[in-house]
Amino acid sequence: MKPSVIALALLSTLLHGASNLSITPAEDGSDYLWVSCLDDSDTGFIWRFNGTVNETWRAFAESYHGVSTTITLDPSSGMHLIAAVDNVLYSLDPWDGMATEDSLVFLQDFEWSVPGLLRRTAVPGYGLLSSYMATYFSSGSEFMWLSREYTVSTSGELSTGDSLTLFDPYPLSPSRYPEDLVHNVTFPVMNANGSPVMAQRQALSGSPMPPEPGSWQIAAQCHNTTASSVYLTADTLTWSTTESTEPELLASGSDYYQAVFLWSDSTGTVFYSIHDCMEGFTSTLPFPGQGPARLQAAAMSANPADPGLLLVWQSGGDLYCRHYSDGWNDYAYLLRSGLYPLSPGHIAVCGVEDGYWVAYLEGGPEVFFVDRNDVTGIGSTSSPVEPVAPRIWPNPFSSSLSVGLAGETPVQVELFDGTGRRLAQASGNGTALLDTSDLPCGCYLVRITSGNEVFIEKAVLAR
Repeated sequence: MKPSVIALALLSTLLHGASNLSITPAEDGSDYLWVSCLDDSDTGFIWRFNGTVNETWRAFAESYHGVSTTITLDPSSGMHLIAAVDNVLYSLDPWDGMATEDSLVFLQDFEWSVPGLLRRTAVPGYGLLSSYMATYFSSGSEFMWLSREYTVSTSGELSTGDSLTLFDPYPLSPSRYPEDLVHNVTFPVMNANGSPVMAQRQALSGSPMPPEPGSWQIAAQCHNTTASSVYLTADTLTWSTTESTEPELLASGSDYYQAVFLWSDSTGTVFYSIHDCMEGFTSTLPFPGQGPARLQAAAMSANPADPGLLLVWQSGGDLYCRHYSDGWNDYAYLLRSGLYPLSPGHIAVCGVEDGYWVAYLEGGPEVFFVDRNDVTGIGSTSSPVEPVAPRIWPNPFSSSLSVGLAGETPVQVELFDGTGRRLAQASGNGTALLDTSDLPCGCYLVRITSGNEVFIEKAVLAR
């Protein structure tokens, strides 16, 4: 049985510049997990953690493009730890000092990339090596997503199969550099059907550089369960902007049914978009209540066996979380206080049967466990952030809608339709009045912002 919160520093080496943090659980019923990251001296590390203390670690020098790990389970041979380090795929013995069982070199001809690994839980020994790559300086800015199938034998031998390549049809802004790409691309996640999907910020075709207002969109690409079966499909979520500032991708995650992408528009409004991991986006809505702000460090879990997912983010010196399962739970839960500022990419979350492991980089990687019952609001022992609900009247409304908070607190109000399109906005001290005389009847979402508090309420227009 795990305590509600376990924390420890896994390594004393300073890792303030590290990135590409990931957690891999054993998934064999034990509390073992592996934590990997790249430090600021371009050394990749993988630690084995038994749920209480760090047991062992392995280093990979000159790992310029990151480290990613996964576990492959085979009933006849136990576990193999699969690691992608730069342009090498390793099969490691997870129990014997992470000794190399086999390795394969894969093509890497871009200036910058991050490798990642995806595994179908229903297929022993099978997985996908997925890399996003970028060239910035020598041959013009371009982006590529490359997926390769791989298999692992009972003795740990690796072999690769078919691969798929998608080149970005739109240019990246020349002002974007590798350390900032975390805001441009989310790493692929997948649901229980095994369809990988990733999201990317794109400049609209033909847009100038730097772009004009309205020149950006969020796009998602996905492919079927094996790389050879269906070529990459794409869906775009075009979002009009009033400024030339790009939208920013904050985090991606997935559960049994779908993928969730969190992003902010140029005004700083945070949205979450649902993708069914094959056909495309199904909905986009403003994030309800407290959540991460633009450019804050954030991460979501991606476990195809989990019916929900956990979002963790930093605000000030605090770590908060919200749980998603067909909708967000009511409150943000305080996980940790007194932290130094974390950079994007310095938080990782993974889901296991009874909860979630969270890792963050502050000096060295620290890991703690969050009980599922706590974050879903059942028998909670965490500290919720209690919002003060605003007043909306009349509801149903017709030609106007009033929103009020206690006292003379400055308030900003925005009205969205079911697709997430903003139709009206107003501001005031204590109260704000929206003119809705030109809107059709139907259901709307009202986003109320007051200081650091954000509320989402439903309202019905009827005449």
